[in-house]
Amino acid sequence: MVQGEPVNTTPHSNIAAKQGAEDAGKYFRYMADFVGFRPEDADVIRRTKPVIEQHLPDIVGKFYAHLLRYPPTRQWFFRPDGTLDQDYLELRMRHLTNFWVRTAEGNFDDEYARYVDYVGRAHTSHGADPKIYIAERYVIGQVGFMSHAISNVIMKELHPTDPDFAFRAEEAWDNLMMVLLEMLSRAYGAERTAETFEALLPVDIDAVKRMALAAFDIEQGEAKPIVLKQVAVAQAADIPDGERKIVTVDGRSIGVFHHNGRWYALRNSCLHRGGPVCTGPLDGDTLTCPWHGFQYDITTGEFLSDRSACLDSYAVAIDNGRVVLTVPDVQPVAQPPTPARTLKDDEFLVDAVLPGSSTLVGNVAVFNIEGTFYATQNQCTHKLGPLNEGPLEGCIVECPWHGSKFDVRTGQVMLGPAKEPLKTYRVVIDGPIGRVEEQSTTSTEARTMQDNEFALSDVPPDSALLVGNVAVFNVDGKFCATADECTHKQGPLSDGELDGEVVTCPYHGAQFNVCTGKVLRGPAEKDVQTYRVVIDGEIGRIENA
Repeated sequence: MVQGEPVNTTPHSNIAAKQGAEDAGKYFRYMADFVGFRPEDADVIRRTKPVIEQHLPDIVGKFYAHLLRYPPTRQWFFRPDGTLDQDYLELRMRHLTNFWVRTAEGNFDDEYARYVDYVGRAHTSHGADPKIYIAERYVIGQVGFMSHAISNVIMKELHPTDPDFAFRAEEAWDNLMMVLLEMLSRAYGAERTAETFEALLPVDIDAVKRMALAAFDIEQGEAKPIVLKQVAVAQAADIPDGERKIVTVDGRSIGVFHHNGRWYALRNSCLHRGGPVCTGPLDGDTLTCPWHGFQYDITTGEFLSDRSACLDSYAVAIDNGRVVLTVPDVQPVAQPPTPARTLKDDEFLVDAVLPGSSTLVGNVAVFNIEGTFYATQNQCTHKLGPLNEGPLEGCIVECPWHGSKFDVRTGQVMLGPAKEPLKTYRVVIDGPIGRVEEQSTTSTEARTMQDNEFALSDVPPDSALLVGNVAVFNVDGKFCATADECTHKQGPLSDGELDGEVVTCPYHGAQFNVCTGKVLRGPAEKDVQTYRVVIDGEIGRIENA
């Protein structure tokens, strides 16, 4: 199945080129001198590269098996519906494989130093997207894990035949690891994610190792041959020179670019955190991911900070006016299961409408504006153009037929030729399901708030509000609710400190996850009760879970 959507390509001036600190090379050399890492150590590391590569798939597999057993890290690799996101897991394995293959090459020049510096900064509270923040200690822990694993490989493979060289290899790698830790940690400050001490979970280690081996083969260009197929994804006339289009082929998002008279197609998933790279600004041949600024050469897919790492690219041909891609013939990526009950005609899955996108529900267009949903009639009031197919910039949608623009929050015309405003609808969010309803004739201000209701504006992000005997928390735009009284000594959780999904009782320091109610730290031993939060326009309503 092929789906397409136009993309807003307005450049964002606040996205700067991110190539690592300018003084990274100088700092690397300074720390190398400090710990005693010498040019001859680099030569020794280069000599160990074949044996390290031989064992790298097994090492990477074991590392990610650990991450999947450990609840705080396991969460990064699962979709909201609880299924493993294998595409993302493979991407992370490839990224880690590339880092250590490049390190084993022993070319520790300024470009490599900037690359390491960038990796460090991208995993700090300053460089990471707040919604997918990864605590700095896990990056430091990964270096420790690799140091131990590489030492074991050297002892197993090199020591029996050449003990002297094995000793020098261990010394060289140990010194390099100290330099890498200094490079990574100089960007780190206070972490903002508390340890939860949850029990480890079972993992199919063999299956994870097989995935790591496949990821290694892909990075080394040794993957098994795959069957290809050709798929028509658009009309060439619909993508003039200088424009692009995002298409979905068998569940995989791909950016198709018509650039300087030539055609390119890249996988719309940044090598860093899987961000929608193909929707980012394009300056010359440089494509910048809108999440964290990773930059790529659009003509090759190469990552500018490390040209050995590339986005997946696809051959493009123009056949009878159609844009045809050559892509792997694979099974579609599994989609999250639908709810137990069948969706009604006026309902939609919330997770299916990402921020900055829209969907069609009956004859109504539903828009996700930074996590808040709005709905209007789908037909433009000028010539009935389909607004759900038009580009969305902020809260403004543009009709794809004649360019009329509307504010999706109010329906007001912002740019002609349309003159009549759009009809708007209420959007009610109830857990994973959204529902479109006719606007109430009574305004939010006019009607009396019920005891279990609150105004969303009264709970800004990272804050809490007491509604009756229930504490409502805004976690990065997601509303969660628990009983207000701590299960230890009835301390008021709504007065406690909120850090991400974790609230700390102001009385004795017990901590709870406000989305699940689970106890994360004593002295409390019993979970706190949770409630559903239903969003109805600008009003939130608390209901029993």
